[in-house]
Amino acid sequence: LGLSSTETIKSLTQLTAEAEKLGNLDIGQSRQFIQSMYQQANRAININASLMNKVISAKERETKATAAVNAQLAMFNQIENVTALSLNDIANAFPEVAAASTSFGLSMTETASLLAPMVAAGFEVGASANSIKVSLQRLDDPTNQNMEMINKLASVMGGEFIDATHLG
Repeated sequence: LGLSSTETIKSLTQLTAEAEKLGNLDIGQSRQFIQSMYQQANRAININASLMNKVISAKERETKATAAVNAQLAMFNQIENVTALSLNDIANAFPEVAAASTSFGLSMTETASLLAPMVAAGFEVGASANSIKVSLQRLDDPTNQNMEMINKLASVMGGEFIDATHLG
């Protein structure tokens, strides 16, 4: 992960142990989950800093990313309490779908909200995560066939639909 601070290493280790307990995960799965969330948070912080023409230190970036992971883990725990989606499900799905969702501009919470109804409907977590990933990739860089389907849908729904997709 390219960490420069022992505080960050300690914090991420604690979060890994917390995720393991909360989600009934094995330690390897918990480590991968926390690393994936950290990388996505770090990426979002870098993008935001770049957009604001701001340079931030490695320590500041690590502190912000670790805080974001901590907050996100608490949010995922709340999601688990009110939906059919378990923390274990999120941990299994997140590494699959995280990069595509971040590229598309979705937060980790929004990504989980896409997954929740699919799991509640009885779809497997892995297949659901893959479907979300592929759908986001195709929306981000649509094929000709995708554009034809979007244009057909737009002809039924009206011009506002194509404007909302930012594809037309």
